[in-house]
Amino acid sequence: MAIVPNSFFAAEPMAIAKYYPHISCLPSYVGGGLPFFFAFPYIQTKSPTTEKKIKKIVASPLRTFKPAVSPSHSRYCHLLCSTADALQVALPLVTSVQQHRPRIRPLHQLSPPSFGTGNSNPPQIDSAGRGATSSCRYPSRRELISRLSSFHSPFRIVREIGSSQSATFFHSRFKSRHCSTMTVLPITPPSEIEPRFQKDNRGFGTRAVQAGSPHDPVTGAVIEPISLSTTFAQTHLGRPIGEYEYTRSSNPNRNNFEHAVAALENAQYALAFSSGLAAMATTLQALASGAHVISIADLYGGTHRYFTKIAHAHGITVTFTGSIEVDVKRLLQEHSNTKLIWIETPSNPTLTLVDIKAVANAAHEFGVLVVVDNTFLSPYVQNPLDLGADITLHSVTKYINGHSDVLMGVCAFNSADINERLGFLQNAMGAVPSAFDCWLAHRGLKTLHLRARQATESATAIANALENSPHVQLVNYPGLTSHPQRKIALKQHRKGMGGGMLSFRIKGGKRAAERFCQLTKVFTLAESLGGVESLCEVPAAMTHAGIPREAREATGIFDDLIRLSVGIEDTDDLVEDIIAAVNNAVLFTSDNDTTGTSTPVSTAASEVAA
Repeated sequence: MAIVPNSFFAAEPMAIAKYYPHISCLPSYVGGGLPFFFAFPYIQTKSPTTEKKIKKIVASPLRTFKPAVSPSHSRYCHLLCSTADALQVALPLVTSVQQHRPRIRPLHQLSPPSFGTGNSNPPQIDSAGRGATSSCRYPSRRELISRLSSFHSPFRIVREIGSSQSATFFHSRFKSRHCSTMTVLPITPPSEIEPRFQKDNRGFGTRAVQAGSPHDPVTGAVIEPISLSTTFAQTHLGRPIGEYEYTRSSNPNRNNFEHAVAALENAQYALAFSSGLAAMATTLQALASGAHVISIADLYGGTHRYFTKIAHAHGITVTFTGSIEVDVKRLLQEHSNTKLIWIETPSNPTLTLVDIKAVANAAHEFGVLVVVDNTFLSPYVQNPLDLGADITLHSVTKYINGHSDVLMGVCAFNSADINERLGFLQNAMGAVPSAFDCWLAHRGLKTLHLRARQATESATAIANALENSPHVQLVNYPGLTSHPQRKIALKQHRKGMGGGMLSFRIKGGKRAAERFCQLTKVFTLAESLGGVESLCEVPAAMTHAGIPREAREATGIFDDLIRLSVGIEDTDDLVEDIIAAVNNAVLFTSDNDTTGTSTPVSTAASEVAA
């Protein structure tokens, strides 16, 4: 069977074929001579059994005919009044497939639409759930979009052409030649507060590969093209051909990436930004301007810098606490103008955990929103929204992209109000990623679950080896049973995973830490994290150098603390590299202390910090 839409709309044929192998969607234009290349929509089939089913569904205004040349040489073909009719006929045929049932409400549960004063007698619904015929006017272009946009995948409408004038002309030609009345489908226009993305209950790996990844409806390409155009054509003033007008406001690649992130974080909305800090700054300005914020003390250096040196310009005051679960209610009572609570869990770089559910429950009693920076774990290991958080934020540069070639950030949430406020600033401030960056990040996201599992496996092996080394003072890793908040990891993390990040304090002080970074052969001395390659750094001299020494050490960031971002190289090679570098760095430092010679410390770390 083939479902052939008219050229008012280009549906998503590959999605239909993917889920329903017995159905295909073919582009065809059989309405030659009509303006704007209009085509009559029709359903065609070679199967007599399917033909019988169609006859039971097709309403009286529809006419059966056999074109001279059918695109698939079908035996039966039904001419329909609109693409909506084609979908109405097709739905009962495909909804019998249980595994991939379309997300659409039954027609008999929907209220009839209102098309203004011109339609004084809205159509009724008969006992079979079909739209009754009516002599009301043909809906305008925008009304057609509203009616058809209530359909969800696999019938997602992605493009529209034409105008209300040509729609009227088409209706008059079609009505006079083929039927006396029009079928008006009882489809309710979508509410403005309806979720942007529908929640996806498939497995994580399936969502990572398929969410936000429609096949190209024209070429059938399974990987989306990169849409580099900054502007999009319009048929009339203020009437773009599709849903895009200007790439700062919206872009196909960005939309698909946001869809994928929302699916992985079990969210209904997601917004992408040009960097993680841009996502953070936009969130604070949209939700906490002129108000108070409570934050954990052990923060990423860039976030700490914004809170202490920039936030005051927007009237934002920040209170830091090292034990937020204990202090949160007291601080909320002391600061009645608190609007946000900011959490990183695990924290950067000491891997301290926060009980998200406990903090969220306390915050919501006071009407305060909770934001969780989920960068260190990624959506695969932890989903803060499921634990009560209002917003989850990521530096996409890290695990989500995973290839150290994209600078980007993203926020995911379930509130329509937050979406409106953040979305306005996203467009107004313009801190948006490029189409190419979105395409790259979306490509990287598809293998997130594989990379996260491998990184966790190797990080766990390294943490165990370091814990048994006589040259290491302390290991911070949530996957170890010795971690003071291991119970939280078991409760919040997928299968109690520790993730791919860890830190440890090496014996021998600052010089041993610097020497260690010079001696590694598989690990690279560099900032950032979450890539396929393994990295090491000294936070006190690099990522957290801007935090005053007293504040740093109060949160456990000492000069001898080393942070590791474990990649996907072979686990045995990584463990061997770390242990050899630790042993040699400590022995080298102790030998120089004994002989009194100076240690030839590289300036690499100081250069990076600068």
